[in-house]
Amino acid sequence: MSSASSRAWRTTPKAVAALAASLLGLSAPSAWPAPAPAPAPSVLEAPIRTVPVAWGRIGYRVVGRGRPLVLVAGASGSIDGWAPAFVDALARHHRVYAFDNEGVGDTTLQPGTLTISRMGDDAAAFVAALRLKRPDVLGWSMGGAVVEALAVRHPGSVRRIVLCGAVPGDGTGLAPRGVRRTPPDANMFPADRDAARRAFIRDLGRYPRSYMAPPAVTQAQKAAADGWLHGLEPAGHHLRSVRARALIADGDEDPYDPIANSRTLAAEIPRAALHIYADAAHAFWFQDLGDWVRRVDRFLR
Repeated sequence: MSSASSRAWRTTPKAVAALAASLLGLSAPSAWPAPAPAPAPSVLEAPIRTVPVAWGRIGYRVVGRGRPLVLVAGASGSIDGWAPAFVDALARHHRVYAFDNEGVGDTTLQPGTLTISRMGDDAAAFVAALRLKRPDVLGWSMGGAVVEALAVRHPGSVRRIVLCGAVPGDGTGLAPRGVRRTPPDANMFPADRDAARRAFIRDLGRYPRSYMAPPAVTQAQKAAADGWLHGLEPAGHHLRSVRARALIADGDEDPYDPIANSRTLAAEIPRAALHIYADAAHAFWFQDLGDWVRRVDRFLR
């Protein structure tokens, strides 16, 4: 699938939120990028840029000032899947980079089987291509697994990691359960938090031309995430080797990722901190945005 065809997969803000509910969700650069431009005041004003890597290119946005913080999206997600209110709140104290995984937006899809480890290598290639040295990295859902693989396979590429609604990769994790079919985006929030769900949809709708992963890429991502959950990748069995300090969090009513998975991660990753939000689900980072951003800021300081 070409990069151009993946960018052609456009959808409505409502569909963005619905597809987002399906989230569970190093090669040397071929050329050095030009000096980084001045950051936009809001992610809504930040243009999509590309950076070359050995196997193609990676699309991304950057906003804010401060120490670099890289965001890794989950299955089916794009850089338009991060609520603008969340990105802009992080950007007050960090230079935030959100990039698209393989086959999404302007990011090249490599041939062969997509795996979490390969996406971790992609993240390392992104960090190297932009010469970010050792940034902090935050991953949501499948993106959390990608950050785990990054920290295991490329320990020198990351300083601290933040895992939101992530699963361990050693085969001990619990699969999704209690997922509601209608409406799909309802699984992102508890049933009694419908106002937060509607606010989430409205905030995502602020992006002028929202897009998500094409269906074929989404299926490949879900297969990769399933393999990670069932312990099929060697990197998933080496979380105890992670040197980066880790902050792990989720909502206690997350149907996609039972909170036992976060507790397992906190037990396996040395010196990890764990926080569970009550009456919250997979999108806890939006529902409890103010408290969560403060926790992230304190942890990364």
